Amino acid sequence: MPSATVFTLLLLLKVLYITFSTSQLPCLFSAFSGVVPLGWESYAEFARRGFFELCVIVVINLLVLTGTHLGLETTKRQSTAPRVLNTLLAVLTLVLIATAFSKLALYISIFGLTVQRLLPGAFLIFLAIVFGAVTIRQSLRFSVVRLAAFTGTTLLCLLCIINTDALVVNYNASRYLSGTLDEFDTIVLYRSGSAGLEAALLLYEQSDNRQLRDELNKYFDFIDRKSKTNAGTMRDTLQDALVRREIANISNMQN
Repeated sequence: MPSATVFTLLLLLKVLYITFSTSQLPCLFSAFSGVVPLGWESYAEFARRGFFELCVIVVINLLVLTGTHLGLETTKRQSTAPRVLNTLLAVLTLVLIATAFSKLALYISIFGLTVQRLLPGAFLIFLAIVFGAVTIRQSLRFSVVRLAAFTGTTLLCLLCIINTDALVVNYNASRYLSGTLDEFDTIVLYRSGSAGLEAALLLYEQSDNRQLRDELNKYFDFIDRKSKTNAGTMRDTLQDALVRREIANISNMQN
């Protein structure tokens, strides 16, 4: 591929991104100051829109970077012009990743954490590492593909090992008790099942909100019935046994 064609394509793409970012400054960077721009009906839509738009941009930029890398001769890849243009494209992508992460963080700061909000956050971290590696790759020689595969595998294994349901519920409970979260949504307890027991017990002991305590009693009844149904079957787990023991302790204290 003629180098002039590649450089022109990259340069036009940079101009397009810079022009777009400049025209959308209030919308792109408002989440950093904790504000949703006018015209957006909800924090959820603001965060979701930013995330999925970013995914499209990431795919485009990865295709462009791969195409320019494969389309240029080896000697031309090492010249200054393609390295500068590739670095600028990667940096602009990192800026957009940061804006998407700020929107998600704003959403979580208002309504708390869920697994559906945790997973996009992990994916954004993965993208930041990949494009950060692309930036460094312009100066140092190493395999970005291998780094991306290693990083993706490591994050996936961590998400499988970590009890994400318990992590989500404990995060929301600690924020509610510290006063940084206005309401505790008990729906996350039912979604987490018995994994939310520790956080529910903490809330029950330290919160004086009567309505919340009533909701927690309903949750205790729910997981108690579920754990007793699993008792003595192949589905019985140590977590179910812990639920039965703790619920029995709560019943004894109430009596």
